Order: sequence, then structure tokens, then C-alpha cells
Amino acid sequence: MRQLISDNRKMIEGVDEEKQTGLDYQNREDEAEKRHKEAEEAARKRAEAQERERQTKKRDEADLNADLTKMKQARNKTMARNGDAMTQARRELEARLEGLPEDERNRILEDFDRNQEHLDGMLKEDEARQDSLLKRRLEERRRNRNLAKEALKDKEQQLEAKNNVFREKAEGIDQEFKEGLESLNRDIETERAQEEQKLEDEANKIKKIRLSEYEARLKSARNKAEFNQILEEYQQAQKRVEAEISEQRDKQEKDISNRLKLRKQRKLAELERRKREA
Repeated sequence: MRQLISDNRKMIEGVDEEKQTGLDYQNREDEAEKRHKEAEEAARKRAEAQERERQTKKRDEADLNADLTKMKQARNKTMARNGDAMTQARRELEARLEGLPEDERNRILEDFDRNQEHLDGMLKEDEARQDSLLKRRLEERRRNRNLAKEALKDKEQQLEAKNNVFREKAEGIDQEFKEGLESLNRDIETERAQEEQKLEDEANKIKKIRLSEYEARLKSARNKAEFNQILEEYQQAQKRVEAEISEQRDKQEKDISNRLKLRKQRKLAELERRKREA
């Protein structure tokens, strides 16, 4: 019966300890879930950034191609108009040159054709310059974007490094707290067992002293009737002694439990403080 009462008392006192351990475990689970969500969020942001980069590059190339197409179309129209105009101008020139000597006429027409070729060459050079300018601008935009991307990547790496340091530190603090709690529980249970053993030894000692008189009388009983009488007195005395010891021991065990519980609360508070300050 005494063992059952002691076990029930430990079970009741252990509720608070289990709650605290459960809270610690839940906190670690919450922290792990938080880190998992942070990793997923970081991966999602990286994927979104990569997709934005692909879309931006795609738009830049589309814009460049559209600009080149517009320029070519505008140049083709201009060259077509110029070609028509120059063809018409040559015809008019040929008409005005009728009646001149053939050598003079051919010289003037050759000069006209050379000027036309020179103009065509200038137009082609201008076209090449404009194409090159567009490409340089696009390349500059890409270069600036890459620089910004590298700067952002560096910041992300720095942030990730800081997060890793913080995470490792937090895990170390949690592990230290867990080990401290486990050590505290072992110490408490060891001390509880030692104190209960002391109470048991003391109770046996008291019982032996209180009942030793009856045991001596039983040994010196002169006949069976006297022996039975002493035995009855011994049994009654034994019940009284055990009741007194039980009442006293209940108080002592309660004092021990309260003292150990207070000690554990103080140690837990110290562990929590060290965890917060770490």
C-alpha cells in the first residue's frame, strides 16, 4: 500500500515535469517546422527570381528583335523611296543629257552612279551603327542586371550564412537545454531514491526499537498462554507503530517532494534564463 501511495505521488508530481518536457519538445518541433518553412520560402523566392530573370531576358530579346525589325522596315521603306527617287532622277538626268557628246554624257552618268553608291554605303554604315548601338544597349542592360543579380545573390548568401549561424546556435542552445534537463531529472530521481531509502531505514530502525521489548518477552514466555497474550500485544503494538511511522513518513515524503520540486523549478528557471541570454 505504501509503495502504491508513493508511486501515485510521483505520478502526480510528474505531471508538471511531463508538461514542461512536452512544451520543450513542442517548442523544438515548432522551431524545426519554422526552419522548414523558411527553407521552402527561400527556395520559392529563388525559383521566382530565376523565372523573372528568364522572362526579363526573353522580353529584352523580344524588344531588341522588335526594334531591329522596325528599323529594318523603316530603312527598307526609306531605301525603296530613295531608290525610286534616284531611278527617277537618273532618268530625268539622262533626258537632260540628250544631245551631249557621248563621252560627256557617260562621264556625268558615272559621277551620278558613284554618288549613288557612296550614299548607299553611308546608309548601310548607318544601319550597322544603329544595330550595333541597340546591341550595346541591350548588353549594357544585361550587364547591369547581372551586377544587380550578383549583388542580390551576395546579400542572399550573407543572409543565409547568418541564418545558418543562428540556426546552429539555436540548435546548440536547445541541445544544451535538453541535456541540462535530462541531467536535472536524473539528479532529482537519484536524490529522491536516496531520501526514500533513508526514510525506509529509519522506519525499520524505529520499528525494531519500539517492538524489541515484545520480541524479548516472546522469547522468555513461560507457557503457550503467556506467549499468545504477548503475541497479541505485539501485533497490536506493531499496528500502532506502523500507523505512526506511516503518518510521519507521509509528511516526510511530502516535504522531500516539495523540496525537490522547488529545486527543479529553480534549476529550470536557471536553464531558461541561460537559454534566453545565449
